[in-house]
Amino acid sequence: YFRSDLFSLPEAEHVIVHEFGHIVDLGGLQSADFFQKSVFVDGHIPLFVDDPSVDFYQISWKKNDQWNRGSSKKDFVSGYAATDPFEDFAESFLLYQREGETFHALAQRNDRLQEKYDFFRDHVFGGEEFRGKPVVISMNDRPWDATKMK
Repeated sequence: YFRSDLFSLPEAEHVIVHEFGHIVDLGGLQSADFFQKSVFVDGHIPLFVDDPSVDFYQISWKKNDQWNRGSSKKDFVSGYAATDPFEDFAESFLLYQREGETFHALAQRNDRLQEKYDFFRDHVFGGEEFRGKPVVISMNDRPWDATKMK
């Protein structure tokens, strides 16, 4: 049976949306040019320069394990998002879809987060924005894991 004392239903929903973000990132957004590899790889699988996800990654990432010069923890929606570009995408996808007002509020105070928010609005969700009651989080004290926001 479902042990709500270990894992809340809102948290479970957030985990599912986070994992769906990985599916959108690596399966839903596709390259048309399969010849010019980018510096980003998923395991041993290269992502190509015209893959829309690469545009997202390049907002904060130089390569899989290196932030762009001038990037800081404040440029990520959570601590986990700052660990690699794929988690950055999935955590940002989750926050955009499930806590859109919170993401929007953070984006108003950070240019890189604004770029990420705009990417999801324009390239993933076709202009749709998800708004509701924001979860209050500090620009300086982000949660490690966005699935815990509720």
